[in-house]
Order: sequence, then structure tokens, then C-alpha cells
Amino acid sequence: MAYESRAYDNERGEPVVVLVTTGTHDVSRLINLFAGGVNVVEQMEVGAQVRRQVKRHNGGRDALRLLRQHGGPDFTGADAQPPAEWIDPATGDRYDLAREYVDRDDDTWKLSGWLHWTDGHQVPVMSVLEVEHSGDYTDVPLPDVIETFGPLTAADELVEAVERP
Repeated sequence: MAYESRAYDNERGEPVVVLVTTGTHDVSRLINLFAGGVNVVEQMEVGAQVRRQVKRHNGGRDALRLLRQHGGPDFTGADAQPPAEWIDPATGDRYDLAREYVDRDDDTWKLSGWLHWTDGHQVPVMSVLEVEHSGDYTDVPLPDVIETFGPLTAADELVEAVERP
């Protein structure tokens, strides 16, 4: 990950955040994020880091309160962790997001970020782990993965089935 950040209050008490992104891959993903694209796990980690840095300063805490007052997420308390599982609203199937999943073509998918909707709900996005497919299948919303490549089976369940006599 090639992100560096720092936060401070300037001489007038206004919050300042400095974010430096290095490398073609990370810069392109950051530009995509600012254009309204899907965030990736690394960016979520940077976001959590920036929130922790901002909370250390009066101006930063004021900015977080303003965000909350204007209907944005509440980052004034402890950092919230992303959900550990996602339930498909169409089927009720549960997906443990710490696990890897294998599709009907034997490609392995793993959580790579979150798509945040303005109504407040989040949808996980997945990426294929195999290098030969990674450019084509990066940051695909989990419902689309299920519909297009499903059914999905937890990879560790497939290993257990093979290991049993």
C-alpha cells in the first residue's frame, strides 16, 4: 500500500489532512474512488487511519461532528468495523466475508472492498485471486458475482470435502 497521511489543525484551528499516494496502481484506484467508484480494502484502511488522525485534533473533531450533523456517517465515536458477514437479500444466503469463495468455474473470489450507497447500506465487492483473471474481475459487487458466476462455495468447505476419506 503506497498511501501516507497526516492530519493536524492549522494556525487558525482549521483541520488539515494531507494524503500522499504513490505508484500507478494506487493513484489510479484513488482517482477512481474520487470519481465515484468502488473503494478497495486498502482505501478503507487509509480512511480508518485518517479518521484516527483527525480525531486527535479539535478542528478535526469539529469536521466529523459537522459531517454527522449533515446526515453523513457518525465517525465521532469508536471506529466501526465493516460487517463480518453479508446476507443476500434475494435468497437469505449468508456469506462470511473472511472466507474465500469458489465459483462454478473454479475461480476463487475474496472480499476486496465495499460499495457504499447513499441510503446507508453497504454491498461487498469481490475480486478473483488468480492472476490471469485479476484485471477482468476486480471489485465486482457480490450480488453480481453470485448472479453471473454462482453458485459460490466456501473454499475451505471444498478442501474439507476433498480431505475426507
